[in-house]
Amino acid sequence: MKLLTPIFAVTLLMFGFSSTASATFYHPKPHYCDNGQLCDNSQPFSTTLTTDDIENNGKYAFWSFDSIDVADLTIESATLTVKSNADNFFIFGWDKIFAYTDTWYGTGFEHIGWLDGGYDVFSLSSSLFDEIIDGLSLKALFTDSSEDVYWSKLDVSGVYCPPISEVPLPAAVWLFGSGLMGFMAVRRKAKAQQA
Repeated sequence: MKLLTPIFAVTLLMFGFSSTASATFYHPKPHYCDNGQLCDNSQPFSTTLTTDDIENNGKYAFWSFDSIDVADLTIESATLTVKSNADNFFIFGWDKIFAYTDTWYGTGFEHIGWLDGGYDVFSLSSSLFDEIIDGLSLKALFTDSSEDVYWSKLDVSGVYCPPISEVPLPAAVWLFGSGLMGFMAVRRKAKAQQA
């Protein structure tokens, strides 16, 4: 019985150390932060951005998505869904969708695909991942001025590196532990004097 209490106290302290260490050093897959350092606690990330705030103007439509404010985000895939009434009539049709990084009439266009009406789904290339993080802007060109974009959705997935929140053992644990050890020493000394 004399040995049981110190063993129990030491076990509790070691459990505290091991749980803190496992929370600090666990990482499911390697991921590098923006500064090039290895992220020790990378986490999966996914979000869906939607908008129906679309400016339809004759044979053009413009819309954009908000930026993603997540530290050290690495996008692995992005899918764009667009609902429109485009018909992309064979031979004469040219209903196209573009991403642009400058102004809608300037540089930075990237052709994404053709709008066939209904729900069109596009897998975005990695060349647009930085624009997705900063806020993706899109432009549609239609054959007829009666064609419009009604709604759009952007699905993004990847990994990010959240800040490590190490939770140190509170000072009360150390005080309690040292007090417990002192109490046991005094009790042992008192028992020895009685005997």
